[in-house]
Amino acid sequence: MRIRHSLFAAGFAMALIASVRVIASADQPVTIIIAPVYTLNGTGDANAVPPPGLPLYCPNQVSTTCIGSPPLTSDLRLDYGLKWSIAKRWNLNYTHTNFDYSIGRVDSLPVAPIASLGFPGCPPATCALETGDINDLIDKVVLNYAVGHGIGLALHYSSEQRVFIAAYSNPPGSCFLNSEKCPGGASNPASINGINWGFDVSYAFGPHARLSPPMFQVQASVDYWPRPSPGNCGAPTAQPACGTNGIAGYVGSGTTFPYSISMLPLSAMPTVRGFLPFLAYARDISWFHAENTPEVFNVVSYGFTQRLPYDLAFSYTNAHFNGCPCSDTVPPPDSLRFVMNIFKLSYELKI
Repeated sequence: MRIRHSLFAAGFAMALIASVRVIASADQPVTIIIAPVYTLNGTGDANAVPPPGLPLYCPNQVSTTCIGSPPLTSDLRLDYGLKWSIAKRWNLNYTHTNFDYSIGRVDSLPVAPIASLGFPGCPPATCALETGDINDLIDKVVLNYAVGHGIGLALHYSSEQRVFIAAYSNPPGSCFLNSEKCPGGASNPASINGINWGFDVSYAFGPHARLSPPMFQVQASVDYWPRPSPGNCGAPTAQPACGTNGIAGYVGSGTTFPYSISMLPLSAMPTVRGFLPFLAYARDISWFHAENTPEVFNVVSYGFTQRLPYDLAFSYTNAHFNGCPCSDTVPPPDSLRFVMNIFKLSYELKI
C-alpha cells in the first residue's frame, strides 16, 4: 500500500499554493520569491479512533505493537522560487514548494499488504491506516509563452520527493510508505518519486473586472510520466508494497490528461493591488514509480490573496482533494482524501 499525493494538475492546483508573482519590466527581468508558509490539517477523520485491531502506526518506532494516532499536519515551512522574463511574451518560472497534509483514515485495506508488513492479529475489516503528517517537496520548472487573445502555452518539468511521513514501519527499522529517510536516517531506496514532462494550454475569457483581466481561465495538459521498469519493485531493494494490490503487474511509462477551470485565478495577481478571491476545480493526476495505475483526484480550492505594501502579499487557500475510485491504491468504499489549509506570506525581490 502506498500513500502518495497528486503532483501537478495542468499547472493550476499547485498555482493555488504557489508564491505570488509579478511580471517583471524590461529593466527588472528577474523576480525572486521567498514565502514562509504554514499548513494546517483540515481532514476531519485523519486521526479518528480506528476499529479494533492494529492501525499502521508505531508511535515510538521501537515497539512491535502499533497503537495510537500519529501527529497531524501543523507545519511552518519555507517556499521559494524565481521568475525570469526572458522576452516580451516569454518567461521562465522555477518553484520549490512544500506540500504538507494528513490523509483521512482508510479502513478498507486488503489483508495481504498488512500480513506482508508483519502485523499480527489483523483479520479482515479490522485494520486501519492513519498516516499523520506527510511532507513532500515539489520542484517545478515552467517555460511560458503568451500567444495573445487570452491563449497561453507552456512546457513544464515536475519532480516530487517525500521527505517525511509520521506513519513509518513495523517491524521497527523497516522503511514504509516511501519516505526519503528510514528510521535512523538511512536512505530509503524505495522513496516516493514522481516525475513528469508536459505541455500545457490555457485560455482566459469572460468580462474584464476592475480587479483583474478576464474573469475565467481553463487549462489542459498532456503529461508524460517516465517510469522505467521495474520501478522500485526490483530486487534486492523492493519496497514493501511490491507484489500487493496489483502492483506486481507493474507497467512502464504513460501519459495522463489533467485539466482545470478557475474563477479569478492567481495568474491575475500582477494587476491586482488589493483583495482578490478565487475559486477553482481541477482534475489532478499523478503517477508514481511502482504504481500500476495513475492516482486521480477531484480538487476544489478556494481562498483569497491580499496585496500588501513593500512587495508583500498574504494568501489563504483551502483545498479539498478527493480520490477517484478509478485508482486501485485504496479499494472502495474508501478513497484517498485530505483537506489543506494554507497560509502564505510572500515577498518579491526584483533584481
